[in-house]
Amino acid sequence: DDEGSDEEVIDEAKFYSSQDAQKLPFSHYKSLGMKDRSIPLNCGSSTTTIVGCNSFGKQNMAWIPKEGVICYSIENVVVVEDISTQKKQYLTKHDQAVSCLCSNAEGTLLASGAGYPSKSSKRATIWLWDVKEREAICTYEGPRTGIQKMAFSSCSKYLAAISIYPLTKFFVYNTRSGLLIKKGTCSFMINDLCWSKSVADAAFLAVGKQNVREFSVKDDKVLRISDFKQDEMQNGITSVLYVNGDESFVFGDTSGKLWLKDEGECTILHQLGSEITTMAMEDGELLVGSRRGHLCRLSYLRKEGSWEVTGKAMLNEPVLDISFGSDMSQGVVRLATSGLSHVNLGTGELTPLVDTHKAAIDFILPSEDHKTLVTVDANGSVSLWHTEGSIQKVMEFEGQSPCLSCALSKQGDILVTTTASSAVNIHNLDSNKVDAVTGAALPPQFCHLYEDEASALLLTENCDVYHLDLERRDLALMAGIDREAPWLQASDFRPPGQLVLANSNWIEVYKVEWEAQEVVREHEYPIGNTSSGPAESVHIAFLESKPNSVLYGNTTLNEFLVVDYVSNQAISVVKFTSPLTQFSVSRDRTTALFSTKGSTFVLEASESSGTVAVDSMKLKRHSSNAVRALALGKASRSKIQILYAFGKTLVLY
Repeated sequence: DDEGSDEEVIDEAKFYSSQDAQKLPFSHYKSLGMKDRSIPLNCGSSTTTIVGCNSFGKQNMAWIPKEGVICYSIENVVVVEDISTQKKQYLTKHDQAVSCLCSNAEGTLLASGAGYPSKSSKRATIWLWDVKEREAICTYEGPRTGIQKMAFSSCSKYLAAISIYPLTKFFVYNTRSGLLIKKGTCSFMINDLCWSKSVADAAFLAVGKQNVREFSVKDDKVLRISDFKQDEMQNGITSVLYVNGDESFVFGDTSGKLWLKDEGECTILHQLGSEITTMAMEDGELLVGSRRGHLCRLSYLRKEGSWEVTGKAMLNEPVLDISFGSDMSQGVVRLATSGLSHVNLGTGELTPLVDTHKAAIDFILPSEDHKTLVTVDANGSVSLWHTEGSIQKVMEFEGQSPCLSCALSKQGDILVTTTASSAVNIHNLDSNKVDAVTGAALPPQFCHLYEDEASALLLTENCDVYHLDLERRDLALMAGIDREAPWLQASDFRPPGQLVLANSNWIEVYKVEWEAQEVVREHEYPIGNTSSGPAESVHIAFLESKPNSVLYGNTTLNEFLVVDYVSNQAISVVKFTSPLTQFSVSRDRTTALFSTKGSTFVLEASESSGTVAVDSMKLKRHSSNAVRALALGKASRSKIQILYAFGKTLVLY
């Protein structure tokens, strides 16, 4: 129990590939997978909405039935959501990803811990919050390598925390004085801790490998009072809880065994079949969750003095957090993929508690009136959201194949998606219906809607152009282009009949003859790419205020050009020092949004003079590999709505 130093820092690449990391309990290893992805700290303003739920961390949910709220984190933001009204409030003091949350027994205090293991990481922070007022009370300085788990003592006077790495360190804070009273080191890797239920006697357990160590806290002095080691246990202890009036405790291990330590003897209560990841205890009822999604309920029979399994369910994905709900028949779980849900403890039926995405978001499509929004994730699943007032998911279509391109109608009622399996899906978002159309020789990479003709244009990388009749659900190949090899990297369509195709070397403009079902090339412009290979990405869009021009950029040039394809002239409008990552154009074609590493640029084309102006906006701590999808909705002349996603998190800014 020596104090030790918390100045040790981790070599991430070396540690993640080491055997020690591979042997870590699943929930602990999930903490090590955190990334430094932060939402700007002014995101708490009334003009910003955040959708998502962190899927990392051992303990990242706090259910407070007294207040009717659930607390969870989205990247560096703590969300307090009212279950009945779905109203969200954002707590925005952290500037690093929040790794864990916990509340006290009375539901009056909330603690949030942030930070992640990195040799370049800042020191972790713990914030203490007043739940009712949604205000910060104080902050504590944590270790340099992040917080894995925290717990309040039963009297709320003390808060204990475990660091993510090094794996042997714990910290105890006095919440009333705001002081760190103990910085200790165990001789074993700490995977979990819990406090006794007794108000008079503050004691806590720290567990890991085959060890359980008990500490007492009195007058701000932390003393080790006992040690227990289960020598025959071949697997590490992952979770621990006091039971039966703090006279005994239960603990789970990486093989799925649930153990009871009572009166010096250790017995197996139950076998779940996979690593025990989380436990919760209330009024003699014990909930246990596992890595493979096992959910088990055990009840203590006081007359017999024994435990009995009273419920089982299979949730089919890792259970990261668990708690009893507002009554003992309901539970609240945080799942690794599906996020936060209510669970019926009798049937195992899940009811989503917080709207989120099951996979990373690839596309964001706002409707013209900004009342609805569509997102498409990496699995090809489509979600429809209402965005008036608070954002709410109202419909979801399960994906069968990753989406390559998509287009949404102005009213937000028709969505066309193309998939990696070559299928084209027409979603009627009013009637909750999907029709699949086949017939393309190659998977279409680009999709453009022409609503006046109830049509869509679909393009493959070989420049095959297909006409999709939305009413007849018919797909036909249009004549005019015949290329044998992949060529196309970007395209755009301007009604009624202008189509532009581009790659790293060329821009070609075509006229679409709807009656004749063909496309006719009218103009071409050589980019003059001198590199030996194609650019990683190419972006192109028509400009409404410049009828004979397109906006063009690629990652080799690292600049955007306004190209007049009639006069064959090009003007550079902005150059970059880091590669382009995302690109989006408003529906009225007056504004474009594009991002580089750490910056987002807004380009506006004046409708009166036709001039093009560029402003940069710093979206702090967003890296080039973080922003995965970007969209733009221009609400007025002076206000621009930016929609972006990284991972499963969606931000309307």
